[in-house]
Amino acid sequence: MTTVSLPVNSSDLESQKDSLRRCRCLDHCLVISVVLIMMTLGSFGVFYISWKRPIADNRNVKTSQAHLVPTNTALETNTWTWFADGVDTVHVGQHFAVSSDNTEIVIHRTSLYYIYSQISVICRITNGCEKDTTTSLNVIKNGDESSPILTLNMTLENTHKSQKFSGTTQLLFKGERLSTKLWTDNNDVSWELSDKNDNYLGLFLVTDTNDIHISSE
Repeated sequence: MTTVSLPVNSSDLESQKDSLRRCRCLDHCLVISVVLIMMTLGSFGVFYISWKRPIADNRNVKTSQAHLVPTNTALETNTWTWFADGVDTVHVGQHFAVSSDNTEIVIHRTSLYYIYSQISVICRITNGCEKDTTTSLNVIKNGDESSPILTLNMTLENTHKSQKFSGTTQLLFKGERLSTKLWTDNNDVSWELSDKNDNYLGLFLVTDTNDIHISSE
C-alpha cells in the first residue's frame, strides 16, 4: 500500500489558526456581554426592591402593631394598667387606642391579629424565696373573665426568676377590647414582677379582612 502525502500550504495553516483565534475571541466576548447584562439587570432589581418596599413595610408596622407594659410591679391580684404610648418599649399604632383608665386596648380595625403576652416574676431575696406561689395571667376580651383568649399559668418555687410567654391568632372586630388580669395567691412581698419590659401584652395585624371570607350561614 502506498501512502500519498498532500502538500500543505503554510499560508492556509496560518489562515485556519487566525480563524480559530477570532472564533474564540468572539465566544469570550459573547460570554462577557451576557454576564454584564445579567449583572446590570440584577442591580436594577436590587435597587427597585430596596427603594420601594421599606416605605410600605414601615407604614404597615407603625399603624398595625401595639405593645404595652404594666405600670405596677407588685405581684398581686389586679388588672394591669399600661404606660403611655412612647414610654420605654410602649407603642400603640393607629389601628388601636388605650382606654381612659389605661386598662384596655381598643381595636379600631377588624382584622386577624396575633396576640401575645409574657409574665416575668423575680424573687428579691438573694437566697431565693422559700414559699411557693401560684400565679395566673389572663388576656380577656370584652371583659369576659370566664373565657380568656390567653392563659399563662406559673408555679413559683424556690427560684430567683421565672417567666412564661404565650401567643394566639384571633379575629378581632372593630370596637372589641382586650385587658390583662393577674391572679395570684402570693402574700409575700419578696415576689414581684421583674423589669417592666419583661412583662407585656401585644398584638399585630396578620391578615386584613379583605383577604378573609366570612360566611353568614
